[in-house]
Amino acid sequence: MYALTFFAVLTVLTPLASSAQILSAEVHPGLLFAAEDVPQLKERIQREPYAIWWQTVLDRAQNVPTTFTEERTKVRFAKALAFAWLMTDDRAFADRALQVMQEVAFPPRGGDLGEPHNEGEVVAQYAVAYDILHTYAAANNPGALEEMRAILAEEAGRLWEGIALRELDLGIIKIVLRLHETPHIDNWHIRAYGGLGLVAMVLSEHPGVKDQGTPQDWADRAFELVKGSLDFQIDALDGGYAEGPFYSRYAADVYLPYMFALRDRTGLNLFTDPKIEKMHDWSLNLRLPNGRRPNIDDGHLNDFYGHYLASVYPDGGVHRWDWENNANGLYVREFSEMDAIALYDDSIAATEPTHGPSVFMPGAGDAVFRSDWSAEATYMLLRG
Repeated sequence: MYALTFFAVLTVLTPLASSAQILSAEVHPGLLFAAEDVPQLKERIQREPYAIWWQTVLDRAQNVPTTFTEERTKVRFAKALAFAWLMTDDRAFADRALQVMQEVAFPPRGGDLGEPHNEGEVVAQYAVAYDILHTYAAANNPGALEEMRAILAEEAGRLWEGIALRELDLGIIKIVLRLHETPHIDNWHIRAYGGLGLVAMVLSEHPGVKDQGTPQDWADRAFELVKGSLDFQIDALDGGYAEGPFYSRYAADVYLPYMFALRDRTGLNLFTDPKIEKMHDWSLNLRLPNGRRPNIDDGHLNDFYGHYLASVYPDGGVHRWDWENNANGLYVREFSEMDAIALYDDSIAATEPTHGPSVFMPGAGDAVFRSDWSAEATYMLLRG
């Protein structure tokens, strides 16, 4: 994926200015929601659309395989089990979740998570599951608690040190190119380091890993790479994401949970960053009449997280409208149903956009011609 010259390999990228985030003391749960939010979540799952998402999670938790062939499958089921325990208070779900969580092998323990962009999402899911299970494990299975913390810390240390992408043997010296050192930064970095940022927050009181940083180091590296990659990819004028709308959604699988946690745990609100806000508007502006996102370059027809953004922005109702008016129905990423239960606020009314309907975004290289915002609109996208 990376076309490297000898010069690029030897170049040390200038890091972004260090963020002002200071990790707070551990509070569990504290990533997607807080303990005081749990009654509201239990109320939400009694009504649509939350109820159907909850049923999906519950069905998954009630049908956990006896054996697993992939590490990420373990984490996905453990996350469902953790949330099922939280909603039902059934200890059997929590006990099974703890068992599965302790069996997960990230690369430091010999597991294979695939490429870094896949690994980052699994790390994020593990951090969320751990965050939910922390109080139960502390009271009922301290050994499991320590094992999960060790698993997370080992993986965080690996990500901070840097995933090795390529080695160059020059005879007298061997150069290892690591993910955070690559000159081109994109969705791989956003997903991998968004996961690291979530781990740093749930392990903020951990002493760290020898020669592989402390939670504050992990948090700073995560912020630098997530924010830096978004800065690198987003056009400042119109918010166009260089990799296209599919990869902006793919990156959002991890950066959105990370940004919510970052805002709520440290006070740093990246949602209000002008480039990021413009990117979310750019995605909406590109929408096809059927509500989906166009398949640009090597991307696929796809959707976006308008339900998450509804509560984020003053005009969040347009993002709910975008999400609800989709020929494929309400988009919720598989294995993120519980995230939607926590992050979607259905009290925000849907509002059709009042701008446009044609939108010209020269900085992004996009011109959208549409007759109106309806599903029957005539639509044409020109790209420069």
